Amino acid sequence: MSDFAKQYTKTTPRSKTSTLVAALRILANDVQSQDGVANAALYEASERMHELSKQRDALIAAMTGAATKLEADGDEWHVAAELREAIASVKGGEA
Repeated sequence: MSDFAKQYTKTTPRSKTSTLVAALRILANDVQSQDGVANAALYEASERMHELSKQRDALIAAMTGAATKLEADGDEWHVAAELREAIASVKGGEA
């Protein structure tokens, strides 16, 4: 990492994931690459980041719902099973 990048990351607040995804998509279109590999890599990175963000949001919602149920009725086994199912549905096919 360059000195500029190190300093920038220390002094600049983190951007929203949606902002990074949008910036990567713009770069994927604007970068001049003879073989298109850089463009494809940037676009794929933006899509993966977007998908991971959606999965994270779904997992947080599932865990929040499970925690709420645990607090309400104390049925740990039932809630744990529901949480495992929710995580499995969000996990998808690719690790």
